Amino acid sequence: MPYTLCMKNLVGAVCRVGILLLVLSGMGVAQKVAITFDDLPANGELPPGATRTETAKSVVEILKTWRVPPVYGFINAKKLEGSEDGAEALKVWAAAEPVGNHTYSHMDLEKNTAEAFEQDMAAGTGCDIRICMRETRWRSGGRCGLI
Repeated sequence: MPYTLCMKNLVGAVCRVGILLLVLSGMGVAQKVAITFDDLPANGELPPGATRTETAKSVVEILKTWRVPPVYGFINAKKLEGSEDGAEALKVWAAAEPVGNHTYSHMDLEKNTAEAFEQDMAAGTGCDIRICMRETRWRSGGRCGLI
């Protein structure tokens, strides 16, 4: 049977309906998205007069207002050194949201060895646990440590 204009239109219509069904069926499936905040407590400069603690309180309130599921804050522990405002901001965050280790210094992986990265990761371990316990103490050398 020759491929007629009627069949061409029918094939095109079936394809369009099939694509539409695929698109619509995907819309009914729940999608999952992870929202994270990296490099806590400090990622960039603050506007004049702002503090990291005020910023953390504002962000946490926005997340709560919009009923956002738990949002992990990943800590770069080196940024806590000498920063009482940063430590207080992390306490605010950890009181409302989970925290995790994002290494001690956020080193450049292209300029360091795998062993150096592992050491940097280990140096940051414990900060997330201590922040969850609402502690802000440092062990010698300025590194985070379990208390």
